Amino acid sequence: MENSLTISPFFIIGTGRCGTQLLRNMLIRINRISIFPETHFLPILYSRYGLRTCSLKEFLNVIENIKSSSGDLWITGILRDSLEKRDISSYAAEFGDYILTITQKHKHSIRDFYRLFAEFIYGPDKIIGDKSPHYGVHAASLLKLWPEARFIYLMRDGVPSILSMLHHPGFRRYINSEVPPLKLDEVMLHGQFCSFDSKKPGIKKAVAFWKTLYKKNEETIPRIPEKQILKIYYEYLVINPQANLKKIINFLGIKPVAQHQFKKACAIPKPFYKITYQQLINSETYKSIYKQIKVEQEKQGYPLHIRKQITVSYILKEIFRTKNSLFSLQRLKKGIKRRLKK
Repeated sequence: MENSLTISPFFIIGTGRCGTQLLRNMLIRINRISIFPETHFLPILYSRYGLRTCSLKEFLNVIENIKSSSGDLWITGILRDSLEKRDISSYAAEFGDYILTITQKHKHSIRDFYRLFAEFIYGPDKIIGDKSPHYGVHAASLLKLWPEARFIYLMRDGVPSILSMLHHPGFRRYINSEVPPLKLDEVMLHGQFCSFDSKKPGIKKAVAFWKTLYKKNEETIPRIPEKQILKIYYEYLVINPQANLKKIINFLGIKPVAQHQFKKACAIPKPFYKITYQQLINSETYKSIYKQIKVEQEKQGYPLHIRKQITVSYILKEIFRTKNSLFSLQRLKKGIKRRLKK
């Protein structure tokens, strides 16, 4: 058990609305990997206890009081994702019993509680990940907890990220709150998050929010040791999932991976993103927002210069890569119709 407690998790980070959920959906097709949907509690626990131990009651007091933008307890989503579909009314007592069975004590460091909780939720002998995009701004704290933790930094063109934020109720509240990035988790404690305005903010406000997150990531991410961070472009992940998933698997040291699991993972991204992205960067909306974030975009190399040529070979590969060929063909049909209208 001691060896299990020392295993470091990996974190999927970014600006938010940058494809972290897509990557999570891909990676959990590999049986050895389990990834928390998002946790939000690590920065809060670290600010309170640092590297010291805390009691089970203190640990639960944080994770049980984080609320979503709609006011729901965040822990319910994590429990729904659990191997045994644990219930909110009984999980705390069951977790307490599990800890006593394994360690015979109720006081642990945050890192040990986190690993025990992950095993309680997903079972033993798993490689544990955490999809909490803005944890990038907390990289320094996370590295103090897990000096060997690995980070997958998912980068995405800022324009679609901003547009996606404007349609997401949680991000609308974040944007309207003007809370600094380091406090985004803290406001979810005890439901403060729910009190923020959920109305759709203006583009300028959304751009300012994205810029703040981007800038903070740029300040903190360079502190991560080079061997412990992998930067992946969302667009290339979607366009060529096979090559990029191999990079991620090698980075995480997961070998071997069953071929059928790898194929299932690569089938997750929607097909024909080459067409979709080209349409986006040619739009007036894109050009308008791009001007406002030009410096940040150019630093990351956006817009990406993806080959425009759509060959028969590319179409067939996309159809056979995805799970549902009929869906792929329908999507292609719609894309062609849109292009003909123009």
